[in-house]
Amino acid sequence: MNESCVQDAPDDARRKRAFCDKTNHTTDLDLSERKLIFVTSLNRDAYETTQNCHFRPFHRSFSILLWVACKADTQETQQKSLLDSLERMDTTHMKPAFLKLIHQAVGFFPKQKAFILSCSYLYEDRGTLTNGVSINNDVFYFHPAYREAFEGGEWSIDNIYPNHYFLIDGKIVFVCLRMDACNQQEYYKKVYQQLVPNTGVLEEKNVVRIMVEHKQDQTRFAFDLFKLNIKPLRELIRPVKFVAPEP
Repeated sequence: MNESCVQDAPDDARRKRAFCDKTNHTTDLDLSERKLIFVTSLNRDAYETTQNCHFRPFHRSFSILLWVACKADTQETQQKSLLDSLERMDTTHMKPAFLKLIHQAVGFFPKQKAFILSCSYLYEDRGTLTNGVSINNDVFYFHPAYREAFEGGEWSIDNIYPNHYFLIDGKIVFVCLRMDACNQQEYYKKVYQQLVPNTGVLEEKNVVRIMVEHKQDQTRFAFDLFKLNIKPLRELIRPVKFVAPEP
């Protein structure tokens, strides 16, 4: 009896399905199948949507990172090309004490990428020490570079664009020399302004004064020049006609 029930069950199901197909009725089996298909479709769509939602931010972030990297490489290549047109100074022969102070001075301005080093043409007068030259030190100015520095206007420090530089901690240090006056200025103006595009004004608080001793590896910050016996390196010497004293 059990075997006949098992055998008859499929036949009953087929007959029931055939009857419902003719009468457009839906069986319990059809509902289960349709529910399964519907839920499966929903799950598949939700999965694809989720995957797309996870992938799109990643793709967008990757594209941004790639663009930033390419832009940085382009800027670095352009900067190197511009610097190659200037005279690079060899720091291996500079005084270690001087380079140490320059390194510290760069640290005062962590956001700056370029600086200017210029001679103040001042020194500390310590009296006559020898029968020869008594000037045994120099005071240099060190400060952030800005676009108008050499335009010769109200906010400028000079009107001669530098042709020399050196690198320290990945930062550019332009070195001002009076000999640069012999160079054609338009070319070096273009190079400088491409390397230093930011405008600005030199503030007294941003000027670092560095005193370098001659013939010694000694360098120090000269924060307050007014406390020192500061004099100009050269003073105009006018010739005086010698008049012999009368007896």
